[in-house]
Amino acid sequence: MTLKKSAKISRVLILIGTLVISACAIHLPANSDNPVQSEFSLAKGTSWTYSDSEYQSAPADPTQVITAQYQLIETVTEITSQNGFFFAHVQSEQKPIHVPDGWMPFSPPGDFWYIIKGQQVFESGEPVDFTKLDTDTLNLAFDFPLSVHQSWCPVRVDLKDPNHAPITNCDNYGKLSVLKQSAYQVPAGKFENCFQIEEYANDGPIFQWFCRGIGVVDVQYDHGGSIFGFKQELTGYNQGSR
Repeated sequence: MTLKKSAKISRVLILIGTLVISACAIHLPANSDNPVQSEFSLAKGTSWTYSDSEYQSAPADPTQVITAQYQLIETVTEITSQNGFFFAHVQSEQKPIHVPDGWMPFSPPGDFWYIIKGQQVFESGEPVDFTKLDTDTLNLAFDFPLSVHQSWCPVRVDLKDPNHAPITNCDNYGKLSVLKQSAYQVPAGKFENCFQIEEYANDGPIFQWFCRGIGVVDVQYDHGGSIFGFKQELTGYNQGSR
């Protein structure tokens, strides 16, 4: 819940990414091979349902907390393989459960794409031409196989630099680190082979639990300087068909 987690915090901070593939793209077949299927099932029709609890300061009294409850459903609607990459289009739908008076809504979730090359799973919030895709400019969400103490930079080049200079140190912002491996319990059930991943940020880290064969089952963010954050937990999971 990488753009899953990163997109969520990006939505909270008024940044939501969507990957736009050209309208003249080739029709997406339903039987493409996912090279990380055993780690992260992305078969067509796979869906994840999350409880989504978001909080912020009350408009009348900034020292008080108000909370909104949503249901978030993410569904793999299309998959394809092209030029050595596997693509999965994920549609997001957010339904309000309880929204208090005075709530300042975050930007709603949008569609996103997983892009897989070898054992690496990328996400993108920018338009991408998959015929000449450069993964150095994409967000590296997962670098399989996961292991404790493993870490990586989500983006490997400086997109603000016209020459796209390589990023050699992301310790102070964005670094992803696998903290531990264990079983993990969420409302959808108990999963045995899970990894806690931290994404470092100056305004507060994002923590997520990724469970092998399922995907992201828990994401949490608490802003370090204000009353602001969210928690998502997996409440339902449906495996699609190849």
